[in-house]
Amino acid sequence: MRISFGAKLWAVMGLSLMMALGLFAFVTRLSELNRGQIEGLVEAYEVALASSNLVQTVEQAVAQVGAVIMAPDTTTARSKSASLEDKIAQVDSQRRILLSKIGDHLPEAEKIKISLMIDEFISYQTDTAQLCLKFSPQAAIIQANDKSTTVNREHMLAEVKQLHSGMVRSAEEMRKELATSQSTRSTLLQIVPASSLMIGALMVAALMRGRQAKTNKQRFDSALDTMSQGFCLVDDTGRLLVVNSRLQVLFGLTEDLVGQSVQEMARRIVIARQIDDPEALKFLMNFNLHVQNMKAAVLTAELGQRIFDFRFDPLADGGLVLLAEEVTYARTAARKMERMALFDALTGLPNRAQLFRKLEATLQTFRLDARPFAVLCVDLDAFKDVNDTLGHLMGDKLLIEVSRRLKACLRPEDFVARLGGDEFVVVIAPSPTAVVPSAICERLIAEIGRPYDIEGQRLNIGASAGVALAPAQARSAEEILANADLALYHAKEQGRGCYRHFTAEMQAKAERRRRLGADLRNATANRELDLYYQPIVDGRTGQIETFEALVRWRHPTEGLVSPAEFIPIAEESGMIVDIGQWVLERACHDATTWPDQIRVAVNVSPLQFRRGDILQRVKQVLAVSGLPARRLEIEVTESVVIQDPNVTLQIFEELAALGVRLALDDFGTGYSSLSYLSRFPFHKIKIDRAFVKSIDDSKSLAVVGAMTQLAKSLDAKLVAEGVETREQLEVLIHRGVTSIQGFLYSQPRPLDEVADMIEASFPAQRCA
Repeated sequence: MRISFGAKLWAVMGLSLMMALGLFAFVTRLSELNRGQIEGLVEAYEVALASSNLVQTVEQAVAQVGAVIMAPDTTTARSKSASLEDKIAQVDSQRRILLSKIGDHLPEAEKIKISLMIDEFISYQTDTAQLCLKFSPQAAIIQANDKSTTVNREHMLAEVKQLHSGMVRSAEEMRKELATSQSTRSTLLQIVPASSLMIGALMVAALMRGRQAKTNKQRFDSALDTMSQGFCLVDDTGRLLVVNSRLQVLFGLTEDLVGQSVQEMARRIVIARQIDDPEALKFLMNFNLHVQNMKAAVLTAELGQRIFDFRFDPLADGGLVLLAEEVTYARTAARKMERMALFDALTGLPNRAQLFRKLEATLQTFRLDARPFAVLCVDLDAFKDVNDTLGHLMGDKLLIEVSRRLKACLRPEDFVARLGGDEFVVVIAPSPTAVVPSAICERLIAEIGRPYDIEGQRLNIGASAGVALAPAQARSAEEILANADLALYHAKEQGRGCYRHFTAEMQAKAERRRRLGADLRNATANRELDLYYQPIVDGRTGQIETFEALVRWRHPTEGLVSPAEFIPIAEESGMIVDIGQWVLERACHDATTWPDQIRVAVNVSPLQFRRGDILQRVKQVLAVSGLPARRLEIEVTESVVIQDPNVTLQIFEELAALGVRLALDDFGTGYSSLSYLSRFPFHKIKIDRAFVKSIDDSKSLAVVGAMTQLAKSLDAKLVAEGVETREQLEVLIHRGVTSIQGFLYSQPRPLDEVADMIEASFPAQRCA
């Protein structure tokens, strides 16, 4: 059967129509897929951009924390803290943007984890700002360097950076898939005859889809160019496929880099940044190694005066994503914060943290080659006097000068650190021979002891030192430092201005002190403390004037512990305040049973005065016991007087106004300043037993004579302590000292023997 030409034509046209319709449907489906891929690609880069912006803002916030810490004064620190709060608000805003764009790119658990980390970061840094604004920069520094704060910051930055890198890799994979599907669609469009009516329709549809693709490409380009980091995409041959404008601005590059090798880009960066040859070569070598390694890594490079991070993220096909950002301010602040964590802010010397690092490293050196080394603990003598009399600013300047002298005395390989206050530690570097630090100690003590001329003031201080050796005397940093400190304690105890080597006996004594200190805390509650009384007698008549209350401790296993041993422990630990209060209450109560003319004398420690409530405590005890104020004597040492003269004078005057009598104990052994004797209302001055013991010496006799005249001029009574012989008594009375205390009359006795002493009295001294 013959088919007419017309039928054939219609058949061909029908077939073409069917083919065109099929191809149109397939290309339409490809276009829809393209649209989804493009939207996914843009979303991925938007997440990458948001995470990049968040990282940069967080690092700026961290740098702002550094600015708070490094502020030269409180006003500046608080201004920086206000700026920190603004930066934290930006972090919070960018956190919300990031979480809104993540969508389905992360599991819900991961989104919650990142959100919580950022919340913690905001909370920690807000605390830092608030502490500085409402309290002090010092409180902010403690918060900023807190371990929880730093760990949170590191983990949170790592998570967000990982998210950023992941989204950049995801976007690159989407880009490749998109390129493949677009190529397929273009090929299919060429198959359909151009004369077909349906091809026209397809071209219209493709044009419409092309407009959408152009819009999405513009969004993609905008996302790349608004990134805070420089971005470039490198193919598997090392050629640049994509370079955003931020990278060119960051390094001052003007040429089009697309199509160039990534190594050529690095070379142009070096030229643009005007880097000298040695540094340029080092950067180019490191950059090329990171490109070739094809591992995720970060290269930090100092290019001139600026610091940059280059992040390399390899792709599955052999290419890589490279991100670059300037981190100059953040890294500089981090370095300064690290320095603050390891160096003393005043002197610039290493601090305690760096000292322990040094000790551990030195001990490790010893373990490897068996070389011994020495540690010296150095403490300044009379430094507190400078602070108390000339102020802390002068004290700080003196510490700076001391630090310079210490460094000048040591070898380059030796190490000196400041622990705080006036405490220093010197590490004498390991030596192939036995370490002999005695000469070093003598040199340090002599050098520190030379006078200082600071702002027209001539200052004189001294130094004491303790020495410990490793490994002979210690195997850890803590142990060797403790041993050297213990030796220092003994040096100060034995006269200051000297040094002592650590011994096993020192350790035994320290252990005993620790044990006694622990037992002393329960001594009052366990009724182990008792009061003994020693009379102060008028040597001319033998009549008792006063009983001095002296505390005794009967330890359940050690027996009677000497006050010379446990009182210093009580003072160092602060227990002297409670013990002193118990003594005051008990002594006033006991004195109410004595004749009305006999007083009771109670010693009050400097720590009790520093609490500031001694006046109220005395009033309360007198009211409860019923003892008249005129029968109570408060004995103090010279250290009470000099610690805060104006405040102490006011307390003394108020005590005297009550009727309480005031006595200066151990006169002549401390500062012996006549200026405070004329200012303070002392009723009694007690000559230290050292002068009485050597009363037959002409110099001591002259001192006693001078004290007698001084007491008369001040209208104060003079008391001689430690009188043991009748010869001493005769000399003292002949010199006009009539109030006598010592074993000549009686040792301290318990309360139940006081009545017998009062009744028996003592014989009068008849003088020729």
